[in-house]
Amino acid sequence: MAGLVGQTGFFPGDRRLREMDLLGDGLPLLNRLIPWERFRPILESIPKAKAKGPGGRKPYDRILLFKMMVLQQPHNLSDEQTEYQIRDRLSFQRFLGIGLEEAVPDHTTLWLFRESLAQAQLTERLFTTFHTFLREAGYAARAGQIIDASFVTVLRQRMRRQERLLSGNR
Repeated sequence: MAGLVGQTGFFPGDRRLREMDLLGDGLPLLNRLIPWERFRPILESIPKAKAKGPGGRKPYDRILLFKMMVLQQPHNLSDEQTEYQIRDRLSFQRFLGIGLEEAVPDHTTLWLFRESLAQAQLTERLFTTFHTFLREAGYAARAGQIIDASFVTVLRQRMRRQERLLSGNR
């Protein structure tokens, strides 16, 4: 059946997720170690943004946004790269509890959330609490980096006839 190349079963991602676990994806462990709901009272103390009018989309869960910041820190990701990596990486989506069909908070939403934490002077408290949970479980966070390899267009400089003659290229 030529049109069914790559067809999978009813749960196509399950096998891939199991394989990721075998290869050492540490994010499921982090989800088991950290009692994320214990952060909710701190996160809910941030004043909510004023609605600009009736309707609009439902705000993102603050624990989701905090978990995005947790992903951002050890990988040294910008807000834009965090958004991209979440859209691209199955392991990040699983960690955040986001399905392929679900909306991903954009980089501006993440930036605004971080700013609201800073204004409420809660960033340090949140990350101190996070690292305390890790230490109590016998772990520590180590920073790494996801390399942002991208391709850009560069200007092509042409040598003038006189420069070619001087350089030996005719």
